[in-house]
Amino acid sequence: MNFRESMEYLDSVPKFSPKDVVSGTVAYELGAMRTLMESLGNPEKQLHFVHIAGTNGKGSASAFLSQILIESGLRTGSFNSPAIEHFTEQFRINGHDITEEAFAAILTRVASQIQQNLRDGKPQPTQFEILVAVMFLYFHEQNCDIVVLETGMGGLLDATNVIPSPEAAVIMTISMDHTEILGRTLREIAFQKAGIIKEGTDVLLYPQKPEADQVFEAVCREKKARLHRVNVCHKAREYSLQGQIFDLTLEADPQISLSEMSLPESSGSETSVSETSVPKTSVPETSVPEISTDNTSASGTTIRDLFIPLLGSYQCANASMAIAAAEILRQKGYPITEDSVRKGLKHTVWHGRFELMHKNPAVIVDGGHNPEGAAMLRESLTRYFPGQKITFLMGILADKDYHRVIDIVGPLAKHFYTVPVPNPRALDPEQLARELREAGYTAEACGSIEEATDKALKTCKQDEIICSFGSLYYVGRIREHLNAEFSGTK
Repeated sequence: MNFRESMEYLDSVPKFSPKDVVSGTVAYELGAMRTLMESLGNPEKQLHFVHIAGTNGKGSASAFLSQILIESGLRTGSFNSPAIEHFTEQFRINGHDITEEAFAAILTRVASQIQQNLRDGKPQPTQFEILVAVMFLYFHEQNCDIVVLETGMGGLLDATNVIPSPEAAVIMTISMDHTEILGRTLREIAFQKAGIIKEGTDVLLYPQKPEADQVFEAVCREKKARLHRVNVCHKAREYSLQGQIFDLTLEADPQISLSEMSLPESSGSETSVSETSVPKTSVPETSVPEISTDNTSASGTTIRDLFIPLLGSYQCANASMAIAAAEILRQKGYPITEDSVRKGLKHTVWHGRFELMHKNPAVIVDGGHNPEGAAMLRESLTRYFPGQKITFLMGILADKDYHRVIDIVGPLAKHFYTVPVPNPRALDPEQLARELREAGYTAEACGSIEEATDKALKTCKQDEIICSFGSLYYVGRIREHLNAEFSGTK
């Protein structure tokens, strides 16, 4: 197959969607994925991983950590989804996308094996499972030293979770999202995310609500995994539209209680976790501050004047998680230094996360698509543009809690333009505009992302702010249109 034929093939296979899982049309389990990987020779078992799960922040933490590893001289694979601008950007080695030719060649082999498996009565994998299989083969055959692997959804039953014990498992924020699949309570969702914790691994945990934290503790005890609660930096010491500077103290973990703790039952077909197999400031050249690896108390060390170019108020915390993961890897012998950490943070690029695309007027593109993401967006807008009203472009999926999202960002709004999201699960722009008007806001439905963008640019003054948000699925389209608009190539 060539690349066009590859895309047609992928369009022909079952696609994972929450609605199809709930209806039983698509299975949410790992049987087909394990079968496929076994028939391909289990290339994932020859790789080393940092596995990242969570409701929000996975992509940013992955981007920070990947760049740190690249600056450390490691051949670094990274897998993220969904694609923002180009399909091939989901598969990267040292920041470079897989070529269309390489992708098509590997997919051809995977598709051929799937056909053989089907003839043998084995299950049909979903589109996402096929992409994950391509990723494992590509990174193995390209001799990656390490792979930064982001889950698609959840963790326990996610297609990426066929890997052996990773070098580190990173758990980001946990909040209510995909509740129809992952569970209706925070404990149930945490249980699904905790599924990436495997025997004896190091677990880096973002500060959690107590009911989620308890689940991660219990799973770590069950798996004899080392739990590190990361003291993330929630607020930059200095910030501007050019970036942020923060200090980070990585403290030792408290002793974990060994008291028994009950776990929620999984809503999936596998019910037990145990069943899943500004320029750099001059500083002395020292190693990255250490983290306790045995959960006993010890003094922490502060690393100062860390610069990141990403603007969101939440990005210091995401960078903190990446630094903590880098320290675990350093302790395991990976050649990571403070200098490579600083360079990695400074050089990180991650599109569509409170990204400033233009000034005068300020145009922000953000992928926030759930209540937690909306709250982070509101915090960032209030911080960078205090007291100002925002012209919003909003498109969102119908299965998201968009009423709560509206409640969170609405008070900042001057006006809403609603847009169609290029996804079958999208909420109709007319319906979204009606919901916004019923909530007391002015809103206009637009037939395209380009129409909404052009209207916002024409109506906003030079000192005003435009912000698009609601879904990662249209970030690429609006970035492409804005780049053409501001470069004069439209």
